[in-house]
Amino acid sequence: MATITFKKFLELSDYKLTYLISDMFTGTGYAINEKNEGEYDQVKKELKETWPKDDQFGPCIEDIFAGMLERGMTILVTDPEGKDHDVTLADFEKGLQALIDHAKEYDAFADYLKGNADMCSALNFIDCIIFGEPVYG
Repeated sequence: MATITFKKFLELSDYKLTYLISDMFTGTGYAINEKNEGEYDQVKKELKETWPKDDQFGPCIEDIFAGMLERGMTILVTDPEGKDHDVTLADFEKGLQALIDHAKEYDAFADYLKGNADMCSALNFIDCIIFGEPVYG
């Protein structure tokens, strides 16, 4: 069976990493923090310098975390039980494969491809990133 890369998944689902991060940390019980405040500040500064001038709000926190991951940095994710986990973009790749592996029991992967992803889909995905399988979803 062929594998799908995380980049290809985003393309097929017409999703951006920023949107995925927003979904994963809104109402799911998971929290996201910078692993290194200096890295967060640096990415924020870089994004502000290249952000479209007509966008009065600038990059949001999800844009900054996405930028950190895309630059190979680590973010800190706190699960619903309060345990911290270091997460990289490579973990998103592994989580995607776990999401696909559990597609028969959970519809989250199909939900993304069909444009029907919701909080439950996001919860299953972040579970797969952290634990390799849906736990809280």
